[in-house]
Amino acid sequence: DLVNPLRIGFIADTHFEQHGLMRRAVSLMCEDGPIDYLVHLGDFLHNFKGRPGTGDKPYKPYERTAGRLDEISREFGLKGVGVIPGNHEVRHKEEGLRELEKFSIHKKVDPLVEWGGYNFLGYGGGYNFVQDNGWEAFDDSRYRCNSDELKGLMDGRDIDILLLHQLEDTKNGDSLRKVIEESKVKMVISGHTHNHGVNFYGKPIYASCGPIW
Repeated sequence: DLVNPLRIGFIADTHFEQHGLMRRAVSLMCEDGPIDYLVHLGDFLHNFKGRPGTGDKPYKPYERTAGRLDEISREFGLKGVGVIPGNHEVRHKEEGLRELEKFSIHKKVDPLVEWGGYNFLGYGGGYNFVQDNGWEAFDDSRYRCNSDELKGLMDGRDIDILLLHQLEDTKNGDSLRKVIEESKVKMVISGHTHNHGVNFYGKPIYASCGPIW
């Protein structure tokens, strides 16, 4: 709608609690006019077993992140904030679900998220992996990308914009593209790669949201 456009700000991959940069990013987005909604496409932190310098003692980054998102929403008069998990939401996944639940649009289908007359589906998480440096195996199905699951969420639903953290795993050749391109989705926005860009060729349109640091 060119008369009353819907303006959404997207951020992703704010590893290491980049709260100051989150606010700065939103401020820059609003320079040409206020945005209506803010979406974080996952990877709120690095999956350390503890904060650097604290050994294995758990820390609670998600409650601070939730508080910061609340502050940003109030300061900039946003209509809403949405978040989905990334592939780094591993060590503190239960805490992350609890603290960020009020913002979560991950797998919300009944009803779909509707903003400004458009239907959105958030599908976060990543692919199964085990790193050699001691990171934990990514073994929770709630956070693992799965083509069959995504197809089930999309079937029979009128989805305009699909919000992902990780579109594909180039190392293992896994991808959600086939399911997406068999659907009627108009646009796909994702994070994870730490690159940004938009591909207008073909359908749907693919956009990648880079990190803010």
